[in-house]
Amino acid sequence: MKLFSRRIRLYLFSLAIIFIISSCFYGSISDFSEEDINGQKNELYNPSFEEGEYAAVNMPTGWVALDAKPHDIVWDNEFAKDGGKSLRIDANKKIVLVSEAFSLKPNNVYYSRVFARTQDEFTQNVSISFVTFNKNGKKLDKFSITHQVGNKWEPVNITTGFFKGSAVFGRVVITVNTRSGHPVWLDQTGSYMVYEIK
Repeated sequence: MKLFSRRIRLYLFSLAIIFIISSCFYGSISDFSEEDINGQKNELYNPSFEEGEYAAVNMPTGWVALDAKPHDIVWDNEFAKDGGKSLRIDANKKIVLVSEAFSLKPNNVYYSRVFARTQDEFTQNVSISFVTFNKNGKKLDKFSITHQVGNKWEPVNITTGFFKGSAVFGRVVITVNTRSGHPVWLDQTGSYMVYEIK
């Protein structure tokens, strides 16, 4: 009888582990895409970088750049995914762009992306991060992924969820590390609520 009950406990324990692992796998959430955002609200302000005063010393409204100097980031109309302009980054160093904060719920899942490209076949890394904060502005969660981009527009995307319970707002962070003479263009950013964890 003891052997039987031990086997039952091991079986139930195994089921619990499988459930937790499968939940965590879903929590890593790698199976959302552009198709899942149809009709969903874009949480980012000025996602196509079109708004703002066009000058070498200014950033698009709703975005800030860390450690960028004038002319490191410029509005550009040579390449645009949609609309008339994109951002061209040609800084020969790492540039970090940070979105304006937006409200979120910790039980929601978000698909975030930015389209990126180069002008030639020289591929470069572009990273996107999703960062959450509590009501006092303390950073809670950070999820990041890096994609290599080439001379065609490609989405650099990440799907995130299972945030800490006190998370109330988030930001999208885009990191580009360009090499001199090989600029990277960015356009059509977005962060969309695609699922609610219940």
